[in-house]
Amino acid sequence: TWVARALCDKAVPLVVFTGLGLPPDLQLSHPHIPVILKPASYDVVVRAVAERILGCPLPKTPIGKTSGTGLILP
Repeated sequence: TWVARALCDKAVPLVVFTGLGLPPDLQLSHPHIPVILKPASYDVVVRAVAERILGCPLPKTPIGKTSGTGLILP
């Protein structure tokens, strides 16, 4: 969690890919962090990272086949 806090403090775009979710204290202090829950398809991960870097949602055109959503955005 200290790495996520350090990145947020420096305004570095961040996406968390985890099977457990964010720890409660990090979720409270940084509710804007997008979380992708495992398992998630490749295109869900790529889309979340691209949107975070660009700072805006991408058009809803499919990148490839999807096997599930697994995406939680604030």
